[in-house]
Amino acid sequence: MNRMKILVTGGAGVLTNKLKEQIDQLKLNDKVRFLGKMNNDDVIKLFSESDLFVLPSENVVFDVVTLEAMAVGLPVIVTKDGGNLDLIKDGENGFFIEKGNVSQLTSSIEFAYMNKEKVNHIGANGSTFVEKNFSTKKMFDDYYKLYQELYRKIV
Repeated sequence: MNRMKILVTGGAGVLTNKLKEQIDQLKLNDKVRFLGKMNNDDVIKLFSESDLFVLPSENVVFDVVTLEAMAVGLPVIVTKDGGNLDLIKDGENGFFIEKGNVSQLTSSIEFAYMNKEKVNHIGANGSTFVEKNFSTKKMFDDYYKLYQELYRKIV
């Protein structure tokens, strides 16, 4: 069975109304769904029903939502900026696009659509990366080591 392709966007920001107007003008209302603000359980459920995570942010500090998408094995396409530089190895555990490069964004999405097996493998690599580097145990161990180092310096 072929699933209907729909762009789904969660969250709400300053551009949401402008985006809704553009979607209306382009007569794409049946292809784009705005979900608004979501709780974490709903985000994870949405991820489990999705094929791809795309976040072409203009200003990236560190988007936890990218880690969440990677954790569930979703292939990710994100802007080559900020904290993403520490998360993504382009073509290994996700894909980079340059800020504002619409043609690169489009071609990355097309590539993901045409190469599902390879892209799903990259999504699995992302999940492994998150488990190895951002699991609760890993973070606890890192904080414990940090506290030990600080304690040795003050004692």
